[in-house]
Amino acid sequence: MAIHAKSNGWLIGGKIIDETPVAWIFHATDEKRKKVIAKNDPKNQVFDGLNAVADAEKWQKKLRIKK
Repeated sequence: MAIHAKSNGWLIGGKIIDETPVAWIFHATDEKRKKVIAKNDPKNQVFDGLNAVADAEKWQKKLRIKK
């Protein structure tokens, strides 16, 4: 399972369909369509692996501290 983390605090579960050098193709479990998430997007990131949720929360916390 992968996590799509947004800077507004949302964590969305799903899976990575494909990964290119510049983007992730992410399919959320509750969505019909896939989304393309750019890797250089400062407000969205995708995390995958055993520590995906913890990594996503760390990333969100780091963004909140910058503000």
